[in-house]
Amino acid sequence: MLTKLIADYSFEEIVAIEESDRQFLALRSAWELIKNRDFGDVDNKVVQEVFLRAVIYNALISYQIAGSGELRWEEFAEKLKSDFDILLLDFIQGKASFDRWYNLMITSKYNKRLYNIKVARLKKLSQFSLKSMDLYHDDMVGLWQDLGQAMSVPIWSKTLCFAVKMFGYAARVVYDKFVPYPLDVAIPVDSRIRKLFLISYGALSDKEIIAKTYELSKISGISSLHLDSLFWIKR
Repeated sequence: MLTKLIADYSFEEIVAIEESDRQFLALRSAWELIKNRDFGDVDNKVVQEVFLRAVIYNALISYQIAGSGELRWEEFAEKLKSDFDILLLDFIQGKASFDRWYNLMITSKYNKRLYNIKVARLKKLSQFSLKSMDLYHDDMVGLWQDLGQAMSVPIWSKTLCFAVKMFGYAARVVYDKFVPYPLDVAIPVDSRIRKLFLISYGALSDKEIIAKTYELSKISGISSLHLDSLFWIKR
């Protein structure tokens, strides 16, 4: 079933699916507004850096949410539009924004669970020195590995793989440059993916789903994260 599905779509068609994803459109809308703001003498590279870091942070805490992922990211995009100046100032002044992220969660319609655990994740990440975001755009495997090291969790964990995917979306609009997802990064396995693979292959563990997706990726030459976008329309 999935082999035929993949064969029915060209790579360009899969990218078009991604760029019609409401999560992608939400990030593009936020960036289009933010990039045209006047931040005085703040270098545009700093603005880009803060935007992309915010996307990674949000991806790492976007689990066990109420409502759909699309609604959650549309809400986040609106928050970015309204609160970006504060996040930018915090970054320039070297301040941690944990209180702001906590407030962002408790005022969210869709991210109302596990506040303290999620903020603790962000604090853990803040103790790790990430590289400049522009370097990660051409080295998303490096971002994936660094996030795994920072969070002390297996790199195939769903939220880490998802964070790389959302970073790729955001970097695509921020740098106005398409970089395909690397073949190495695993698919973020969630309930919809488990259901799809159950129908196609029978009961599989998350690791088996990841391994099977790597096989499909090797056959098609299309990375697991791009295949995830195609599988999304079959959920």
